[in-house]
Amino acid sequence: MNKNILLVNLSVVDPKKINEEYTYRYKDEEQYFECKGIQTNEAVTKLLLSQINKKAEKLDCIYLIVSEAVEKEISATFSDGKKRTHKEFYLEQIEKYCVVNNLTDVWNREHIIEFSIKDAPDNMALMRSSIQITEQLYDLKQKLQNEEGDVHLYIDSNGGLRDFMTVLLGTIQLLKLRDFYVHSIWGVYFGPDKKIIVNKTKAYKIFDLISGIDEYTGYGRAKRLNQFFLQSEICHDQGILEVINSLAEHIQLCHPAKIQKELEQLKKLSYKYINSNKVTDKNYAFWNFVLKEILKDYGALILDCREPRVLKDIVFKKNCATVLELIQWCIRKDFLQQALTLFESKMPSMLVGEKDKDETPVVIDPDIRNDIEKRYKFCFDKNGKKQEKRLVKGKDWSYIFLTHYLNDDRDGVKEYWKQEADRARYLSYNGKETHKLEELISKNPLNPIYSNCERKELKGILRLYRSIKAERNGINHASNKNGHSNEPMNKAEVEELLKEAVTRLKKIGVK
Repeated sequence: MNKNILLVNLSVVDPKKINEEYTYRYKDEEQYFECKGIQTNEAVTKLLLSQINKKAEKLDCIYLIVSEAVEKEISATFSDGKKRTHKEFYLEQIEKYCVVNNLTDVWNREHIIEFSIKDAPDNMALMRSSIQITEQLYDLKQKLQNEEGDVHLYIDSNGGLRDFMTVLLGTIQLLKLRDFYVHSIWGVYFGPDKKIIVNKTKAYKIFDLISGIDEYTGYGRAKRLNQFFLQSEICHDQGILEVINSLAEHIQLCHPAKIQKELEQLKKLSYKYINSNKVTDKNYAFWNFVLKEILKDYGALILDCREPRVLKDIVFKKNCATVLELIQWCIRKDFLQQALTLFESKMPSMLVGEKDKDETPVVIDPDIRNDIEKRYKFCFDKNGKKQEKRLVKGKDWSYIFLTHYLNDDRDGVKEYWKQEADRARYLSYNGKETHKLEELISKNPLNPIYSNCERKELKGILRLYRSIKAERNGINHASNKNGHSNEPMNKAEVEELLKEAVTRLKKIGVK
């Protein structure tokens, strides 16, 4: 059986209308409810008492937010001659309703908890009080929790101090971090010709959506966005959710190729919703808002303009971000570990291109590349084709070209191959012994063919590369093993190292 907490933000009664009883109505697809009442808080409480009774449950706690004004006597004359405060009037009206409608088992005055606030609290008092209430509600949940059901929190947001309830509804979002969700939020439309009880729960889910967008753009995580859509009936689009989740996952795990694939998909979906002429449709309008907010941040990777203000200003790039652009974005986002990993894994291919891809290397001249490919093909043919995939694969392909480019610069070779000696090797001609690829290059020197990059500049980049690789390894390992014995850099030092590397790469033509 569920436990139930009702939070009521008590309002005052108009003394001039103390004898005017209004009819409050509520209607949805499953229920029609009507009751009489004077004070606006009466309506929501009576409706919830009726709903909880139908489930054969009761109110385990009635949490009243009581302002100084509510504690004062009502300046009106009652038929019985008694004086009442606004709070006492509310309690009497509810208890009368319970007696008439056989709800005395659902409502118990002994279960009332009061929280007092001033009539005009300052900003700090508003925040402090809302935090205190949030903590007290969580403590209540802990006490009431049992294995048979959940703890349901119902909120009557009508009345009382409006600013305070706004702040409180924001603070209560913290309860979700502790798996304590608000069941429903209620209010009253008090119009001149009709008085309607309103379920505002879905409207207040905007807090969840904004929190989710903030989490996604600020920290690259999609947990709250998923919670919002799984718990909401609003505009569910599985395709967008899959892309948002996949993109967040691949950024956290540093899968550059998959990141670029998901960015391309996000681009297509964004174009579908943002540039559609169906923006008046609620589904399109909603995703228009969500995607625009995400693209204000991630759009730097796939849009020409970073912060589109109106739909017609959005112009998509032909291609998604390059690896260097993605590294720069990670630096701006303080995703420094991701930036280190991307830089360490992709720097060689940024300089010389990737094997089997039709692209122009930044550093290695095509003539040098072709000559080296012929030489290594000859080497592999001599030692058996079966060895080819084992000998040269992954980043080793890039290492071969860079080592060749530096072959007449012994310091550069040593700098680059430091701690890399065992990663790329080739079989000797007799098939019994392996040698470093560096040795093969040294034994087969060519006349230098210079590209647009001076060797001195490349040598500096490679030193930065070694520092970045060492720093990444040091951060990844919990001990001082694995070749990293120095104290790790602090955040500012890592950021400065990455920025210098980006600047140097741009200088030699990397995009």
